[in-house]
Amino acid sequence: MLRLLVLLLALVSPAVADETVGRPGFLIRAWQSDEGLPGNVVRSVGQTPDGFLWIATAEGLSRFDGNEFESIAATGVWFGRPLDFSRVFTPADGSVWAATSRCGLFRVGSAGLDGVIGDYEGPNPGVVARLFTCDGSTYFVRNDRLWRVGASTAEAVDAPSPAVIQAMAADQASQRQRGRQDKAGPPDRLLDHNGGTWRIDDRGLSYIAPDESADPELAIAFSGSMESLDMLEDREGNLWVASPIRGLVRIRHSRAVRLPYRDGFYTSPTRTSIQSRDGTWWIARRNGGVDRIENGILLHIPIVTSNTARVVSSIVEDHTGRIWISSRDASVFAYNPETQHVDAQFLDTPALSKINVMVEDHEGRMWFGGRAKLFCWDGTSLRRVNEVTTLENVEISTLAPGDNGTLYIGTGNGRIFTLKGTELSLVGNVESFPRSSVSKILPIAPDEIWAATLGAGLLLWKDGGWHRFSTREGIPDERLTALTLVGDDLWMGSLGGILRVSRKDLLQSLKDKTPVPKWLRLDRSDGLATRECIGWTQPGVFRDSTGCLWFPTSAGLTGVKPDDIETTAVAPSIHFQPVEINGVPHAVDGGRIVTGPGRVRLGFRFTGLSLSAPEKVTYRVKLNGLDENSRGIGGIREAEYQLVPPGRYTFEVSATNGDGITTPRPAIIQIEVLPHFWQRTWFIVIALIAAILLPLFLGWLVARHRMKVKIRELRLQGALEAERTRISRDLHDDLGASLTEVSILSELAAEDNHDESLRPALDQLSLKAKHVVGALDEIVWATTPSQDKLASVVEYLSFFARDFLKAVHIPLHTDITRDIPDVTIGPRRRHNIVLASREALNNAVKHAKPTAISLRITIEDGMLVVCIQDDGKGFAVEYEESGNGLTNMGKRMTDCGGDCRIESVRGKGTSITLTIPLIRRTPR
Repeated sequence: MLRLLVLLLALVSPAVADETVGRPGFLIRAWQSDEGLPGNVVRSVGQTPDGFLWIATAEGLSRFDGNEFESIAATGVWFGRPLDFSRVFTPADGSVWAATSRCGLFRVGSAGLDGVIGDYEGPNPGVVARLFTCDGSTYFVRNDRLWRVGASTAEAVDAPSPAVIQAMAADQASQRQRGRQDKAGPPDRLLDHNGGTWRIDDRGLSYIAPDESADPELAIAFSGSMESLDMLEDREGNLWVASPIRGLVRIRHSRAVRLPYRDGFYTSPTRTSIQSRDGTWWIARRNGGVDRIENGILLHIPIVTSNTARVVSSIVEDHTGRIWISSRDASVFAYNPETQHVDAQFLDTPALSKINVMVEDHEGRMWFGGRAKLFCWDGTSLRRVNEVTTLENVEISTLAPGDNGTLYIGTGNGRIFTLKGTELSLVGNVESFPRSSVSKILPIAPDEIWAATLGAGLLLWKDGGWHRFSTREGIPDERLTALTLVGDDLWMGSLGGILRVSRKDLLQSLKDKTPVPKWLRLDRSDGLATRECIGWTQPGVFRDSTGCLWFPTSAGLTGVKPDDIETTAVAPSIHFQPVEINGVPHAVDGGRIVTGPGRVRLGFRFTGLSLSAPEKVTYRVKLNGLDENSRGIGGIREAEYQLVPPGRYTFEVSATNGDGITTPRPAIIQIEVLPHFWQRTWFIVIALIAAILLPLFLGWLVARHRMKVKIRELRLQGALEAERTRISRDLHDDLGASLTEVSILSELAAEDNHDESLRPALDQLSLKAKHVVGALDEIVWATTPSQDKLASVVEYLSFFARDFLKAVHIPLHTDITRDIPDVTIGPRRRHNIVLASREALNNAVKHAKPTAISLRITIEDGMLVVCIQDDGKGFAVEYEESGNGLTNMGKRMTDCGGDCRIESVRGKGTSITLTIPLIRRTPR
């Protein structure tokens, strides 16, 4: 049993969430089971060319992308069985193999772990120590013997070919470089890509530089012996240690350094700092006063006025070696080396107080800037620049000396001025930029001025105008607190870490509109105790005599050595997870997905592999066919699109790691959303043709049908009129003549008959014959087609009313319109209006006992209106509507599409209004 890594992470608690400094210059992080690792007993680790890390544990095999672990299950008869993996192999062809402690060998396939060689049950089985590929075949070494993986089993190779011998030697050298031996056993050293050596001995894990000029750097100390089960340097330069206790451990070189002194490292919150020429550090503490570190000894110098501790805003060493200190709330001070205290200056000028920034120009003059004030000290006299009226009520936030006596002034409202002599000028028009405070101005030339802002990113005055570099141009954080130039690189402090970008790349991007420049961002994952560089005072960053840049932070001073920053040249490789279509995962087969029909919801999940700092990887996505331009989504590893219409699309995603390295070409997925059949081109063409032809065809059918109906109606109407004419003629000529003859004969018989007993019967027979003749005349009139005209109906109603009321001796008053249209109303409606009118007259005579009756016939709004009104005794309508006469009148008028309105008042008479439409509304 291998000795366990008892104290591997003495400075790291289990399941560490953030990078932790193990020893100065090293960063350590561990993953355990509560972070997704299948088990804490890690036995081997490997990396495939695509960037994935493969981890063999006592519980099984898993894949790691820097964010999540994915367990790989065994297939077939091995499913669910415990597999005691001892080593993982990742040859150059991209395959993944895992060996068990009893000679078993498994390969990762599309469905999971496929068993190639089962566990050996005999004694002394040995283990698979090495595995490599050659000419499409896989070979492995077990018990110092070479084997080849066959179709169903392993075959011993006693006489390998020269190519196999060469491949075996190359694999042996590669494995020994990472510390693996031909026999099972833990590694004791690993040679990195720079030629340095990681070594494990009784002292712990240490690193020996390539030139071996310095003593080994101890990364992790141990009180006893220490063994790891496997070590690996990934393609980004990280060291991975397989620990049987602490899980998976990553060790990296720190990119940041801390300021040491006798009692440790300086960790107090800092506003600004400088190192004087004699090597003494002057550090403005955030809570007031100055810390002075000389020869490793820290001495705090309080700055107190009016019994109040003052906060320092700026520290400057002038050309004479004098240390100047300013305070936002008090005066300007200078350090007195004799008393080792600071003394207030310019006490005779009370206006020189509350100074935000100080700077010495190229002529040795000191400039002091505050709120609406600017002073200059030439060594003998102090003057206030009274001409600066433009700065009234403006906070001066930074000062920078330029060539030819020019002073650059930055303000808290985002304005930059130049002062030359007494002439103050605004540099360009920055109205289009946010009014963010200017934290630092870096003049390179009159036509190249760089400015850092607290919220608006990086500004550049070039070619007569201001240019802004914001998150659109890839800047990781727009809240810049410091700015300096080292070589051709711009270094910036920000609230999101330390940034670096090539000045040349920025200028070129403006000229050629090239893609986003490479931005390096350093944060806690690179060794910073905190990523907040809060030194927006002056200087916000200080470069010491060794070239190290020191940034004030809320956790002390953080140093960066620009020449020692090694960036990875490996771009993140992008890998897709199954695409979610309407919430259902679909595997990406060959980079193409076909879905639909109809609108769908697409959800893309992806990972940019960067094992050094996966949390710093940022992404840009674009769905060609829907998005016009790519858009940055930060560190979010997913993109969703709602209700994507049918069509062909290409989803593109590119990733940029923390070193500013972007994938050379975006990773793509082809998406085809099928339309519904009614959305296809052929259907739309057919529908358009049908939309044009169908109305024409339907119109022709309707016209043809109407013509047939019209012809049929005309034929039927002709036949009906002919039959009605025949019936009326027969009734008139035959039955009418006969009845008239009967009436005449009965009258003659009554005149000649001397029998008085027969006279009443003969009179009654004569009367009945007359009534029958009258009724027959009405029937003949009603069936005669020539009487269908409206004028005939009006004439008949007038005649009937006059004749009917004359017989009962009731006066008739008529009001009949003369403007009668030449229209036909048909026999049915003609019959109903006549019968309803007769019923109304009969009811008036029979029940109302009127003294007079009026008849009004008019044409109103296309309606025939017949109004019969009497001055009789009247009745209560609601109690009489149940009578048959009144009910029949209403039914007759409703049947022919008309209306019957009855109005009556007791003692005042009755009015009955009958209306029928002249334009037919209902079928006859």
